[in-house]
Amino acid sequence: MKYYPILFDKKFNDKYVEQNYAVFSPPDQLKDVNSFETKIEYSYYDGTQTKFTFLLPVGDYYVVNSICFEEYAWFKHIVNGESKLFIFFPYEGFGLQDNDQFLFTFFNKLLYFYNIPPKNIRFLSGNLKVKKEVKRVFPQLEDSCIGVNYFSTDFMLRYLKKNRILTKIELTEFLKSSKEKEFIFKNAAARNHRVFLASYFHLKKILDKTFFSFLDSYDDIETCSNTPGNFIHNIRSFSCDTEERNLLTDSWMEFKKGVPYKIDMDPSLLVQFDRQSQFPIEITHKAFFTFTTETLVAETLQKDVLFITEKSYQNFAYYHPFILLGCPGTYEYLHKQGFETFPEIFNEDFDLEPNIYKRTRMILSEIEKFLQSDDRSYFYSDELAEKLIHNRNVLEKLNTTKTFVNKFRLCLKLDS
Repeated sequence: MKYYPILFDKKFNDKYVEQNYAVFSPPDQLKDVNSFETKIEYSYYDGTQTKFTFLLPVGDYYVVNSICFEEYAWFKHIVNGESKLFIFFPYEGFGLQDNDQFLFTFFNKLLYFYNIPPKNIRFLSGNLKVKKEVKRVFPQLEDSCIGVNYFSTDFMLRYLKKNRILTKIELTEFLKSSKEKEFIFKNAAARNHRVFLASYFHLKKILDKTFFSFLDSYDDIETCSNTPGNFIHNIRSFSCDTEERNLLTDSWMEFKKGVPYKIDMDPSLLVQFDRQSQFPIEITHKAFFTFTTETLVAETLQKDVLFITEKSYQNFAYYHPFILLGCPGTYEYLHKQGFETFPEIFNEDFDLEPNIYKRTRMILSEIEKFLQSDDRSYFYSDELAEKLIHNRNVLEKLNTTKTFVNKFRLCLKLDS
């Protein structure tokens, strides 16, 4: 009997994958462990009769690290090489030292506590630089891991393409429409860089010039930034001056009283884990540009992380200029995919700056220069319209699903 690989990810609903992989729900007996994404194990035989066990470390990371692997029948098969452990983690790009070093602890446990041979582990990560990072931290796993761009697969792009394709005439009308705000500033999870930026813009009286949202989807504020001490600890990578930190603290304590903030709907209608709404393109073009804050920004110089999500690609779908705070090299990667960015508006030298403090301040400087200038002529130009149409066309043709699946297969079949 031939068994197909099993994808423990109902979100990845692409026809190409459905035709090649069996989508499997977790066994009933595992559903009592927090969320199904936290602890999933199962085995299959592929066409080459290579046995794998899947573990999906998504959800409550602490529960994953508390799993006692020796309790499971398949564990001995991983140790002796009859089976291999496949860690399927493409929709997160955390570095090994992110999230309280969750992944570092996880791999350390596998290698040194359970003594699982590196050749019996496979790791598919959303960190496009995962090989470089793993080589530095766990060199014995370098040949066992692959980084993929999950967010430019067909399924994820369909999520972004809810706004219809515009003709140049239609887009020009949007560009020439009156603007109510200077820029859009959307935030869901209250990550450290977003907490800093919200407090900074609030302090500088810039928020009133923006359409902004701040949802706190995971209750991060109450657990991480609820007190002045916690706040100062969390923004330490973004502010070095004691006086500024004190001013930012007061600003944040005032700002957070109003969370959640929503751009286009009554905040009382929000539910926990709600994401940024898919608001109409008409709202997007009531501001000149979008300030995009990516999920990860690589806050220390020691990490090799490049993780790009739908937040970046959304700008191309909405025909909107942007400035983006992400991992170093994000712009460089987007350029390689064929997209054009906006050096006519912002100096983009910050992209390759490895120091997060300097990179963030360079971006803030560009935004503040924009706000101080009265020249908005470029935003009404044919040149901008053509660039935005080009980017949407690239997005329409962009589909890394086949690449993703090929890397998925390669990860399964890496030579031991």
